[in-house]
Amino acid sequence: TGDLIARHYPILPLICLPYRASLPHLLGAGLKQAGGKIIAITEAHCVFPPDWATRVIAAHTAITTPVIGGAVEPGKGLSRSAWALYFADYGQFMQPLQPGPAVEMPGENVSFKADVLAGHDFAASGFWKTFFCQSVEQSGHPLIAEPSIVIYYNRQLTGTQIVRRRWQHGRCFGGMRERTPIKRLLFGLSGLSLPALLTYRFFRKVWPKARYRREFLLALPTALLAILSWSIGEWWGNLSGTGNSCNYV
Repeated sequence: TGDLIARHYPILPLICLPYRASLPHLLGAGLKQAGGKIIAITEAHCVFPPDWATRVIAAHTAITTPVIGGAVEPGKGLSRSAWALYFADYGQFMQPLQPGPAVEMPGENVSFKADVLAGHDFAASGFWKTFFCQSVEQSGHPLIAEPSIVIYYNRQLTGTQIVRRRWQHGRCFGGMRERTPIKRLLFGLSGLSLPALLTYRFFRKVWPKARYRREFLLALPTALLAILSWSIGEWWGNLSGTGNSCNYV
């Protein structure tokens, strides 16, 4: 991969770490080297339309807030399990996407004004998108969704890989959340309700969009298994900590 990038895209800097790093630490290393006024984050399995960068720049020119997320559309040729992971992770970012203030940002299609990233040592701590965006929001800057910024999702994983991935991600998330011991105990006691709550949120965010409903129904068993796997992971992470789960994010 490194040779291909050097040969076909010599203008791009390539960062090689001497150890196996999680995605947040890879992002942290990249952010340390980034020098633009607008910094976008995505992943290798995404496909971009030709005007994507132009739309990102236009959005940051028109909108003063520092964090802007776009839409994540399904790519071509997704397997049933890939559809399941798409709906579970990014169905809420499928078009139609409501423009304006948003609760969450898609990790594959989010961009930041450089000023909001300054002063953070992401190379050491890793860049944890969810927690960082929460801190930005708590500082008084709303997260903004802009539906004109679109990317296409093309990750292909098996059902087994999805279950493992979601469990590790859920445990990492549960272990990293800042809770008092009392809140952790209460969450542990009420954890049996988490699968039902996440399933309700899943349907509420995806089904009303009225798109790809055949694919949604066919992928639903695997998607529900992914939600259950995350729920168990988050519950366990809340009680026992992250373990080594964050290494697999």
